[in-house]
Amino acid sequence: HALAAAAGPRRRTAALLPGAAVCVVSDSPLLVSLDLNHRPALGTFRELWEAVLPHIGTVDLLVLSCDVLPTLAELTGATCPSVEASESAQGDEGAKT
Repeated sequence: HALAAAAGPRRRTAALLPGAAVCVVSDSPLLVSLDLNHRPALGTFRELWEAVLPHIGTVDLLVLSCDVLPTLAELTGATCPSVEASESAQGDEGAKT
């Protein structure tokens, strides 16, 4: 992404699209993981997701940071429990042991 940012907005889409890599692995037995790191300097998370979405069927493991989950949930219409609720539930489980 650093190279794409230095190259300017015309290069941004090329950096975000899996493109050739998707073509190479789509017919192979390889497992594909995608670590989706949003860089605001390269565009919005919506733009990143729209670039990835057509290729999501080729991804076996999608890695996201917790801070983008609410945004992704909003874009996809999914529900996303709050981080505080998750931490509270983990604390309750620890108290039971």
